[in-house]
Amino acid sequence: MQRRRACAALAPILSVLLGLLLVKGDTTEKYSALLLGNEVIPAVNTKASGTASLSFTEHVTTTGGEDRHEVRFWTGDYTITVANLTNVHTVEAHQAPRASNGELVYYFYGPNDNPTAVVNNGILVSGSIDKGQLRGPLRNKNVSDMRDRAHDGDLYVLVVTTQNPNGELRGQFEPA
Repeated sequence: MQRRRACAALAPILSVLLGLLLVKGDTTEKYSALLLGNEVIPAVNTKASGTASLSFTEHVTTTGGEDRHEVRFWTGDYTITVANLTNVHTVEAHQAPRASNGELVYYFYGPNDNPTAVVNNGILVSGSIDKGQLRGPLRNKNVSDMRDRAHDGDLYVLVVTTQNPNGELRGQFEPA
């Protein structure tokens, strides 16, 4: 009996609390790039190769009781995998369409001023995009702006090594 009264008393409070915060769900978009030397401008002859993956998730939450307000924001995660690669200095994201060089917008890895000659095979780096580290035309922007570049086909990965300071591998992000 006391349990029923307690539940009945809590029901209106829980109803209000649930009305204040409603999670509508998340949407995820995935992009991938094949990293090759012949995609670098100018092309590079290398035995190295790799892949890059980006996953952007839009989070949507509704807050407020009667005055509901929708909050949207994007987060991003990445994984860069390589084979037969040595002396990695940086792994960068640049803003430009395929076959064009563009501005640096993010460092996935590095700069590493003391790269090693150890051959890298497997995941080189993975993590989450930090909007505070966006650069160039994306400086002081949001992760959603980087997602927009990938969505529009204007985002590529450039892997820079000691032996190829203009890039050893490159790949344009495309929908996965």
